[in-house]
Amino acid sequence: QKISGLIFEPGLGKTLTIFKHLVDNKLFPCLIVCPNSVISVYEGEVEKFKLGLKVINLTGTKAERLKELEKDADIYVINYEGLRIIPKHLSAKGFKCIVLDESHRIKDRKSIQTSICMELASRIPYRYILTGTPMVKSPEDYWSQINFLSLGALSNFYAFRNRYVEFRKQTIRVNNTKRDIMIPYKFKNLKELNERTGDICLRKTKEECLDLPEKIYKVIPCRLEGEQARHYHSLKSYLSTIIDGAQ
Repeated sequence: QKISGLIFEPGLGKTLTIFKHLVDNKLFPCLIVCPNSVISVYEGEVEKFKLGLKVINLTGTKAERLKELEKDADIYVINYEGLRIIPKHLSAKGFKCIVLDESHRIKDRKSIQTSICMELASRIPYRYILTGTPMVKSPEDYWSQINFLSLGALSNFYAFRNRYVEFRKQTIRVNNTKRDIMIPYKFKNLKELNERTGDICLRKTKEECLDLPEKIYKVIPCRLEGEQARHYHSLKSYLSTIIDGAQ
């Protein structure tokens, strides 16, 4: 069984890397799950790199998706929301490999699409995730993505959270009363976590891969006058009210 996560910053070639691996290891048919906005990208990338692979996009109505799924292809591409439409048919297809592009889309371990991805993972031997941002809002986002690659690699969710996630107290207002809650905000025991996931995930940053000059930041003041200033201060007051009400 081959399991792997490519955690590359944007622009470092996750797509070409995974394509090369699929071709070298003949991991077809392959199911790629991605956001709806990039479904059409894969066919273009296959043509650009002259890989000679047949790509089918599973889009449209349920009947249209099933019709396309019946055709022979090397790569089938579907959006995350589409998983809910034909989950049993995808499970029965006999995919050799599954790739989750922008895998933080399964960060919520209780969501339906995460559950479907986990079910597919139990049936498909080769599993990969591609992301530049494995943690979107919370360190807890990381667990389900690693669990997709290797069930139990980070223990159960609560053991993972106790071992690797730090919490801080935040006061919220509920029905005109204040209440303290604990929210996750950063990792702890990070060195140990990196060691445990080092043989599963490959992390690359632009700093490591590209010889780029240091960024230059320049502040350019912009004076607002008349109607522009009125709109600005009105929006500023409105947003301040929303923020104050949420605290």
